[in-house]
Amino acid sequence: MLISTTGLGFGMARMYRARPQQIAHLAQAIRLLRQDIEFGQIPLISAVQRVGDSLPSPVSQVFTEIVDRLSKRCTAEEAFHHAVRHVGESTAMNAADFEPLLAIGSVVGTSDRSHLSMEIDSALIRLQGREAEAIEAQRKNERLWQYLGILTGLLLILVMW
Repeated sequence: MLISTTGLGFGMARMYRARPQQIAHLAQAIRLLRQDIEFGQIPLISAVQRVGDSLPSPVSQVFTEIVDRLSKRCTAEEAFHHAVRHVGESTAMNAADFEPLLAIGSVVGTSDRSHLSMEIDSALIRLQGREAEAIEAQRKNERLWQYLGILTGLLLILVMW
């Protein structure tokens, strides 16, 4: 019992630890996407594929899913929304962390380069804020969940004894 509650507590702590890293990877992905679209003038599906190949999992899975949906002739907005909805649950990020990516998905392919650049700048600024919030939440909650898991197990042992 102690082992299972400790495991649950450490699992929650791991999510708090992983979230800032995953947000940083998402910001890196958006920078790479910008570079490929604006400067490389690479088609969207190829650019998203290259971004997905250069990132660690689980953020890379979001971009792999986007490529899959784009290859099935979905619009960019539909592909981005589908990927976040289906793969986002397997990440430590929450729905608000994906909002900047969804905003880019709604304008890519439907607006000019300057508007897309402004949207990417905005997304990167919002992700910086989300990363700072995630770091603060990690600082506050990571140890809390570790101790809570251990103490809950000890409490259950005492109650059952």
